Amino acid sequence: MDITVKTSELMDVLDSVVRIAGRKMTIPILGNVLVTATAEATTLEVTDIDVSLRLRCPASVTVPGKALLPATKLREIMRALPGADVRIRVEGKTAQIDADPYHGRLQAPPVDQFPVLAEPEGESVSLPKHVLLSMLQRTRFAITETTQRYFMSGACLWVDDGKAKVGTTDGHRMALCTVTGTEKEPLAGALKPVLISRKSVDELPSMLDGLGDVTIHVGVNNIYFSCDGRLLISRRIEEKEPAYERVIPKENKHTVSVVRQTFASVMRRVAITASKETGKIKLSIDSGGITVSAESVEWGESSERYEAKYEDAPVEFYVKAQYLLDFFDAAVTNESVLMEFKNSMTPAILRGLPLDATIAPLVVVTPIRPPIEDEKKADGGDESKSEKPKKSSGKKKAKETA
Repeated sequence: MDITVKTSELMDVLDSVVRIAGRKMTIPILGNVLVTATAEATTLEVTDIDVSLRLRCPASVTVPGKALLPATKLREIMRALPGADVRIRVEGKTAQIDADPYHGRLQAPPVDQFPVLAEPEGESVSLPKHVLLSMLQRTRFAITETTQRYFMSGACLWVDDGKAKVGTTDGHRMALCTVTGTEKEPLAGALKPVLISRKSVDELPSMLDGLGDVTIHVGVNNIYFSCDGRLLISRRIEEKEPAYERVIPKENKHTVSVVRQTFASVMRRVAITASKETGKIKLSIDSGGITVSAESVEWGESSERYEAKYEDAPVEFYVKAQYLLDFFDAAVTNESVLMEFKNSMTPAILRGLPLDATIAPLVVVTPIRPPIEDEKKADGGDESKSEKPKKSSGKKKAKETA
């Protein structure tokens, strides 16, 4: 193989390659990138078994062929070069890299040791790239970071009835983003719910920039995302997807809207004195606004009043501040957010306004159990509910019997 390529263009591709091949591999051969040069195109392939990439790179091909090169070292060399064209020649087990005045050599393992990537197969659907990118960016925050609960370690995508949806959950909150097709940009086709791994969700944004569509194939073992000559293969998570829409509370009648950036600033200031362990803040919603407060043994306490239009029954809600801030920062670009509550023990719903927007994100957040005295308030102050019936003694029963 003998090719000449611009350093900057090869670097753009290697940045994506190294995010996969640069991880610590239990199989050393997976730390390499497979370069395939033909008269039609030059491609780079990399895999860690769970996620695979095939990317194109513009190159002048003198001698077609294939070569396996160490991904991280190749990128380090490209980064150190002054920016001129670089020539890569491979003969046997050695790769010669020339970019005058630089000359170097890298070991080139046998090509047949590298796994063969699967080709797209199965049912397919096409989506505008910006639609898929927007849904993933607005729900990524709720994916669990632990690998023990596999059905929570990814994002669920499905398309039906002119709508595309992505749902994620970590057990404490559930994020859902719905995009509705329009006359100018209809969402045709259908796709049954499929779980996309967290690794793939993190890698997809780099290949979804620009205009155009991404084609999604769902095979027996893999999910394939292809666009503009690029292919990402994600190994399927063989778990039953959670019932995202069923967990949305139906009776949250107490609603209040807030200005997103202003209310987020209030929560950040108050959360400074929240417990380091729980990050808990308290929202006290009553006539005329919301009082946000936090207290902890190690730091102290703080509170701030946010004026808002609210004329319903008072509600108190304890929650981890970061759960709300993640939605305010990542999921919503709208100016206002609608918050829906039932009581202190029922999950709250947060939605972007207006509710009929083409892109509709929401999150369901589980509350933190309130202190005992606040539980009594939530039950209407009826202490008899919490009192246990007194047991009569055995001696008294014996006397009555006698």
